[in-house]
Amino acid sequence: MEYFSPEDVIKVWKALAQEKGYVLNTRISKKFGKPLYELAARSVILTQGKCPCLPAKRLHCPCEEMEEDIKKTGHCFCKVFFDPHWTGNSI
Repeated sequence: MEYFSPEDVIKVWKALAQEKGYVLNTRISKKFGKPLYELAARSVILTQGKCPCLPAKRLHCPCEEMEEDIKKTGHCFCKVFFDPHWTGNSI
């Protein structure tokens, strides 16, 4: 998938989250004052569509491993997508 702006990424993420029953990480970054998913979307643009946290290993975002990550830990590796029932403490 080709993205042209962070807004493009966010649009795809929101649609996928709704389709799969996930939620996006809306926690606000203390440093930047923006939701964490928005900062991750900017990273996806900078890496030309790759995973925000593992661009060398996961060549597309959302990556194929996302669903397995969520099943195992309650969130994807980058902590962009979450199971809405996740009860962990650290984000």
